[in-house]
Amino acid sequence: MDTLGAFGCTAADLDIEDGGPDERGVTCNFEDMAVSIRGDRIELHCADFSSRAAEVGAVLTEIWPGLNAIRPSAAAKTHSFLFEADAEIREGSYQEVLNRLASVPPSFPTRTETAVVYYLPAEPHKGYGESSLVLSRSDEVQGGIQINAS
Repeated sequence: MDTLGAFGCTAADLDIEDGGPDERGVTCNFEDMAVSIRGDRIELHCADFSSRAAEVGAVLTEIWPGLNAIRPSAAAKTHSFLFEADAEIREGSYQEVLNRLASVPPSFPTRTETAVVYYLPAEPHKGYGESSLVLSRSDEVQGGIQINAS
C-alpha cells in the first residue's frame, strides 16, 4: 500500500475484484488512472496516455519494488501496451470503410456489419511478441470506428 500511497491512494481507495483466477486482484483508482494488480500481471488504465506517459512510467517504477518486497522472485518478463481510440469517419459510413477490408457474405442477413482483426506475428529480433490490430464499430462515436492496437 505504501507504494501507491505516493500517488494519493489509500486503503479506502482499494477495490477487491472477484472472478476467475485471471481476473482476481486489487484495483486502485486515482487521478483518472486505474492500477490493477493481479496474480500474473499489472494493468494500468488511463484515458490520455499521450499526456500521462511519464506518470504511467512513474507508477510502474514504484510498483515493482513494492511487489519485490512481498515476493522477491517477482520480475517483469514482458510489457504490453493496448492503445484504444474512437474516431469519426468523415467520408462514407462505417460499413463502407470496413467492406474494403472484409465484406459481408451475401448469405448473411441484411444490416450485418463486419469488424476486422489482424494478428501480427512476433518479431523477436525487435523484442516484439505477437500483437493485434482491431477495427470495429465505436460505441462512443455515432457511426464511428474503434481502433485497438496491442
